[in-house]
Amino acid sequence: MGKRNPQRGAELEREVVQAAEARGFTAERVRSKGGTAAEYDVNLDGVRIECKRRKILPRVITEAFTHDVDAAVIRQDGDRTAYIVFTLDDWLLDRGAG
Repeated sequence: MGKRNPQRGAELEREVVQAAEARGFTAERVRSKGGTAAEYDVNLDGVRIECKRRKILPRVITEAFTHDVDAAVIRQDGDRTAYIVFTLDDWLLDRGAG
């Protein structure tokens, strides 16, 4: 039997923190403090990051990265909000630590 969702999510959060720290960033998992729920999972040098792990990612994302690209911009039809997606390694490399 596979890991439960909360376990998989916590594992991804730890991976993000470890990848960031290995590149010289300050990062920490954010836990609920004082009875209030944090609205994000990881604080990476002041950047609030929500971590989502899924068995299968949406094809629009995985197909975009089959090409030689640095990032993908995605937007839902009828919505003006667009999102940019990077690989974690590329995003950390682009930000540069310190």
